[in-house]
Amino acid sequence: MLDSDSLLSSDLVRRQLSAEELELAREDEDFLPNEIVEQATTVLAVSMDGTGMPGSSTASWITEWRGLYFFSSSDAASEGPFATLEEAMNVDLFTGFVEGILLESDRLSEEELVAYAASRFMGEPGETALINWNTYEYNGTGLDLVEEEPDLPT
Repeated sequence: MLDSDSLLSSDLVRRQLSAEELELAREDEDFLPNEIVEQATTVLAVSMDGTGMPGSSTASWITEWRGLYFFSSSDAASEGPFATLEEAMNVDLFTGFVEGILLESDRLSEEELVAYAASRFMGEPGETALINWNTYEYNGTGLDLVEEEPDLPT
């Protein structure tokens, strides 16, 4: 998460805070980062397990807090706030996806995720990506569903 000074320097963030919260954030450097982490909801998670590429395991998240979006990652510096989800989804780390990538979202439709991943997929035809745990295969121009996640017994 971004530090308090970075967050408070953003007009977008300051507009989301009440006068009371703004004062608390100025007095306690941990207040605002902690508040955002506690209240934010995950919009998109992107991960890669590193199978076949040692040291390449990574995970990144886009979270939403009070209508603002933040990017965080196990491998890169946090970024944000972003005024729109589209801005957050265009961070440099998300410019290209390769085989083995997993995209998960409860907020974006499967169709939106497939279109997003396909537009950034840098693999070869026949390589696969997981989207909400469904397997998609790259056909050279897009992603085709090849295997749906089996229903788990309840």
